Amino acid sequence: MFSYQDINPISIEKFRGVNSRGTIFQPGLKSCNKAIVNADGDLLFVSSGNEIYGYNLFTECCFRIYTGHDAIIEDFDVDSKSNNLVSVGMAGTVFIHEIETGNVLLTIPVGHLLRCCCISPLNSMVAVVTSTQMKQEPVLHVYHFTQNGKSNEKTTFTFERGINSIMYISDNQIVCGDVDGKLLLVDTGEGKKGPSIAKTVNAHRGPINVIRKSWDGRFFATASADTTACTWETESFEKLGTFPHSFLVSSVAISPIANHIVLASSADKKNVASTNFGSTDFTINFFNLIFQDEFASMKVFKSPVNDVVFTPDGMTLIATSQEGTFMIIRLGDEYYQQCKALKNEEEELEKETRQ
Repeated sequence: MFSYQDINPISIEKFRGVNSRGTIFQPGLKSCNKAIVNADGDLLFVSSGNEIYGYNLFTECCFRIYTGHDAIIEDFDVDSKSNNLVSVGMAGTVFIHEIETGNVLLTIPVGHLLRCCCISPLNSMVAVVTSTQMKQEPVLHVYHFTQNGKSNEKTTFTFERGINSIMYISDNQIVCGDVDGKLLLVDTGEGKKGPSIAKTVNAHRGPINVIRKSWDGRFFATASADTTACTWETESFEKLGTFPHSFLVSSVAISPIANHIVLASSADKKNVASTNFGSTDFTINFFNLIFQDEFASMKVFKSPVNDVVFTPDGMTLIATSQEGTFMIIRLGDEYYQQCKALKNEEEELEKETRQ
């Protein structure tokens, strides 16, 4: 876990300057949907169309393109050791690529359109959920796979409503967000017990678009089409905070170094910020996790923002767009100083509370 002490403010001002800066990349011709930064913070993966592009975050150069899907990739995940990349899409096949070589380690033909996926903490299990398109049932499939390219299906579970996002919180528990705004904790079961719903929470009034875990795993955040993001305690599912927005919240990023959460939004053109020149700008919005208020926003694209993620050092953000581009945002000394100021406010508030 990073802290303010791990960051050298002199290097930030010297190499990044006072102001934050962003560089735009266009990997392909399709919408850039999802971004993932690996646990070491040196690799970035972005899905666009039926391909996933791997970038080195130090050189900002594309080092590999992961191919194989015959249709649009809906979701993907990277394991904690940066060995494998799992992806699913409308072709109905799970692909597992070796990150280093780009080779396909394994394919699992599920036979149905796939909506989302995730990898277990020990990197030995893959969970996928089928899409509800073409009147399919939303079914959870859990597979065990090995590095020698073998897999076997461990269990299945059928949901009542469509699922947009899933996330492992332990090797046998998966948090799922559905189209009605419910959070479901699925216990995948051991032996003859079989999978079951361990918890259900009416989390939002609209579809849950993304579930994202904090860097220490103690809480997670949900982004919803009901124009809010919320944070939840991982063990109890107790709501910790609500972050209101004016538009649909497409994604959310949690800072590893500060009590900050960043919201990405998607909305009709008429509803978003306009410049003096009449052009339309879509923003990412910064909120304080403690005070639950917005303290900054940043114009990033001329089209909806699909995803936003932090790097492990907390000083770089990645945002992806519907127009087929993504932005690497290097946060500058101004942001670092703001982090320090907000931290001081939080400490003062904590002292007053104790007295």
